[in-house]
Amino acid sequence: MAFRIRLNKSKTISFRINPLKSGTQFALTLPGITITLTLKSKGTGTKKNLPQSSGQIKNSQKLISIRPAAFPLEEEGSLLRKISSRIRLNRLSSWLSSTLILAGLVFFIDKCFFPIPLFVILSLASLGIIGVLVKSYIHTLGKIPIENISETVIQKHLERIYPWKELRKADRLWQIVEISELEDGKENGGYLFLYERKLITVKEKLPFYLKTDIDLLQIRLAEATLLLLPDFLLLVHKDKVGAIPYRDLSLTVDKVSYPEPEEIARDSRIQKKTYKYVNNDGSPDRRYKNNIQLTVCEYGSITLKSTTGLDVLIHCSNIDMVENIKDYSIKWSNT
Repeated sequence: MAFRIRLNKSKTISFRINPLKSGTQFALTLPGITITLTLKSKGTGTKKNLPQSSGQIKNSQKLISIRPAAFPLEEEGSLLRKISSRIRLNRLSSWLSSTLILAGLVFFIDKCFFPIPLFVILSLASLGIIGVLVKSYIHTLGKIPIENISETVIQKHLERIYPWKELRKADRLWQIVEISELEDGKENGGYLFLYERKLITVKEKLPFYLKTDIDLLQIRLAEATLLLLPDFLLLVHKDKVGAIPYRDLSLTVDKVSYPEPEEIARDSRIQKKTYKYVNNDGSPDRRYKNNIQLTVCEYGSITLKSTTGLDVLIHCSNIDMVENIKDYSIKWSNT
């Protein structure tokens, strides 16, 4: 953006919009002065005007990993209702517990600045104590037990979660939340697809609302958590809880090459080097300044889908770990 004021000999008032190669200029002429404002178009600053199709997005698809159909009706499943109620109570207890701090602040104001009715301080303190007691109950005696599971089911469950345990060792796991297809891959190292990614984690940890001796895994996605239970996959989004039977799930494994724009993961398999702006023969496009070099990495790709609306795409920096779970994808579907 450029702003300029210059003198003139005009005695009239006028306003013009002038399209330029580099952007758009707005000019306001007043008696004695001319004021101009120039807005540059995005993508200018290269040595030559580049083809308009280069680097432009042809198609973009947001991956909606959770749809309403993934959640059952409220009256379905006593376990799901219990979990949902624990999550709501935990959130409420956190809010109530914070009033203890507020009570202390009000007490300080009462002693140092101006008097505040005693019942206000006592009310805040009482709410805070209630919140602490409720949270303590939820995280101890109020946990929901997972029990009466047969040895056969437990064995299948351990086989199912084994590859996910291995994925915890990967340097990076990403959830792909949007895929953009470019008109021309010359501005992306020669590759036509761009991924919007969010880092996710896999944890061998029980959620606060469950109690069991069975190993469980949490896949913490960008907007929800998947909990691998012996009988079904538990889907938790805020206080909504859904149960997806494993027979309704499909797990597929693949691999993908991607010019990595960020720091290279320690366990990535490197394929080759390229440039952000590249010619058809692989050489750097000299029309661009600061044409950085990119490293093309090969990643593992895992797709998890259900007939009820779950659709999750995960990329793993360690492709060897993902290749090792191909056999488990068959067991997953047939369980």
